[in-house]
Amino acid sequence: MGQYNIVKGQDFELWQKDMAFCAPGGKTPVIGWDYPEYYLAQVTFKAEEVERNPKAPRWEKAQKAEINFWRKWRKNILYKNITPDTDWAEVLKRTGGPLPAGKVLDIGCGPISVLNFFRGDGMRPIGIDPLAELYAREQIVEWKKGWEPITMVSLSAEKLPFANEYMDHLICFNVLDHVADAVAMLKEMLRVLRPGGTIRIYIHTFSRWLKKLLFFDSPHLSHWEHIEFSKLLESSGLEIIQENIESALFFELPSGFYATLRYFSYWIASKAVKTSYFLLKKPNG
Repeated sequence: MGQYNIVKGQDFELWQKDMAFCAPGGKTPVIGWDYPEYYLAQVTFKAEEVERNPKAPRWEKAQKAEINFWRKWRKNILYKNITPDTDWAEVLKRTGGPLPAGKVLDIGCGPISVLNFFRGDGMRPIGIDPLAELYAREQIVEWKKGWEPITMVSLSAEKLPFANEYMDHLICFNVLDHVADAVAMLKEMLRVLRPGGTIRIYIHTFSRWLKKLLFFDSPHLSHWEHIEFSKLLESSGLEIIQENIESALFFELPSGFYATLRYFSYWIASKAVKTSYFLLKKPNG
């Protein structure tokens, strides 16, 4: 048997009643439920053998870097004035505008999911992130005042725990270069998305010369130029509706020699890293 945890939030009972959750990969329904803590639900499923990805050790290192970032990010002078609703509004504008109604999955949602700040009428939001349980346990999840945070599944996205063509729309912001197997993840995204459904993606893309120097970059397991990543999306079977490239930074860096030294990696990013934004569609038929 296998198990995964769900952090209970917005519409959890509806998702459960709708029998939304499956074994990872969507092949078999769950066979049992438990509730180990008031905010957690534990799913039991018939386990299938899964091959270990060769990038797994690097992925585990990247996950440690990720949780350490989120534990401290509000103390970082560069981020302390960040307002997620303002930044997410800009990302949404660059990926197609307001979010649609329907079942919307935020893949790699993190502790400040866009769906915790923007929801349209008739939307049923849910997130998935391998660190979701840790985010909840350490109380670093943020959401819009007066709302309830989204329900989050605590799993990686190479095998999504939802049935085929179950979701209406997907969001995947700053995620695909952090996963162990981006190709497998894209296949899973296509599997769970209904025909005609849309995917919004953004990802950091790099200059060719900089890619050769990124062997030390623990949080990112893959590095693409914009054109490379665009071709990867098309080869997966997705139709690109809209794409654009913008600066990688949403904020101004402190000026001066010592500030440049202190935040040198961010200074490099401002010169040689871009953010690539995509609105994509799963073709009908």
